[in-house]
Amino acid sequence: MRDTSYQHTDRAPVSHRQQAYNFAKKSYRSVQHLIVEFWKFSNYYAEYKARMRGQ
Repeated sequence: MRDTSYQHTDRAPVSHRQQAYNFAKKSYRSVQHLIVEFWKFSNYYAEYKARMRGQ
């Protein structure tokens, strides 16, 4: 009885780790996307400010 329960707890972390890995991969992609968007926006904003200063 104790053996099977031990096996079960031993098997559980693997799927949990896989879940966590998938989640991390997904969140990493979304964070990367956000950084790219923010970088684009800051470039655009800097250009806009420079143009306003020029006029």
